[in-house]
Amino acid sequence: MLQGSDISVFLAGKWCVANPSHYGDDYYPLIQKDRQTLRGWQNVLGSYEAVQTIWECQIHENKDKTATIPVVTSLKNFDSKLAVVFELEWPEGAWNTSSSAKDGNDVSMTNFPTFLWKNNTNDEEGIPQFLSALSWEGSFLQSVHEHSKGPAGGPTVLYNASSTRLDNVMILSPWNSRYFKTYTAGNHFNYRGQAAISPGTSGRITSLPNGFRQSFLLLQAKHGGLTAGLAEWGQTMKLSRPSQGKKIDDVTLQRVGYQTDNGAMYCFCQETNCSETLLSKMNELEDDSSPMGYLSFQSSDETLPGCNGFAFQSVSADQSRDFYGWFMDKGLKVGMSSF
Repeated sequence: MLQGSDISVFLAGKWCVANPSHYGDDYYPLIQKDRQTLRGWQNVLGSYEAVQTIWECQIHENKDKTATIPVVTSLKNFDSKLAVVFELEWPEGAWNTSSSAKDGNDVSMTNFPTFLWKNNTNDEEGIPQFLSALSWEGSFLQSVHEHSKGPAGGPTVLYNASSTRLDNVMILSPWNSRYFKTYTAGNHFNYRGQAAISPGTSGRITSLPNGFRQSFLLLQAKHGGLTAGLAEWGQTMKLSRPSQGKKIDDVTLQRVGYQTDNGAMYCFCQETNCSETLLSKMNELEDDSSPMGYLSFQSSDETLPGCNGFAFQSVSADQSRDFYGWFMDKGLKVGMSSF
C-alpha cells in the first residue's frame, strides 16, 4: 500500500543517496557498511524485530581526500503487526545540513521514511495511490485534506475514502518527543522532486550534534473509522510521554460543551449588535436542557470581548459582571470539570 523512496540525507551541501545509479556530481554516495537484525522492546508499543543498517556518506572534498559521515537507520517492526518505527541516528553528528536555501523552508534534510505519493499531477507507473489523506498544519492547526507540510505540519492520516467501513486507517507522526522541535512534515517531495510524503529533520537546521536521532511512528488502527483511529493514536502518544500520569484528562475529548473566544463568531456579526448576540447566547445556554461538560470563554479584559473594526457595541459594567457571574455559577452547579 505504501512504496518507499531511496534513503537520502542532506549534508556537506549535497544530498547523500543510497542508490548507486544516482552517484555523480549531483549526489554523494551513501554506502551500506553493515546490517543486522535485532530484537528489542519499547515502552507502549511492546516487542519488536528491527533491521539496523550502518551507512557511510562519502564526501569527496577534493580528488585526493574523502570524508565519511556515519548514519544509522533502524526499521522496527512490532510484534503487534500494527506499528512500525523508523529511526535515523547521527553517531558523529553532521555539518552543512541546511537545504532550505535550495528547496525552501518546508523541506526535510532526511528522507527516511519517505513514501511516494501518486496524485493527479504524478502518474508514474507502479506507485500506489491512496485516495485520501487528512492532516493539520499552521498556527491554529487547520485541517487539510492532504499530507501537511512544513515545521507547523501535523500527523498525517492515510485512508481509503471509497471504503464505507474505513477499515484501513494509518497514522504517520513523529515519535520521539525530545526532537519534536526539529521536525518538519516536509515539502511534499523527495530529494529527486517526486511527489512524496517526506517528514524528517527540518532542512533549516545547519548542523546536528553527536548522537542526534529522529524517529517516526506509522500506526495502523485496530478498528475502522477516522475518529477511532485518531483516538487510538492519541492514546498511544499520551502513554509515550514523560508527562504521562502528571496531567489531568482532556475533558473536551470526553464531554460535550461550549467554547468561544475573541476570534469566534461574535467578531463576524457586522450588521448586528455583537454584544447583544453574546448576551442572547447566555440566555440560550441557560434554557438548554442538554447537560454540558464544560464552558470555555476567552476574553482579553474584564469587559465582553471586542473586535476591532467590527460593529461591537460596548456593554455596561453590570452586564459584564452578570455574564461572568452566570458563567461561573452555571459551571459550579452542574459540576463541570473545566471553565
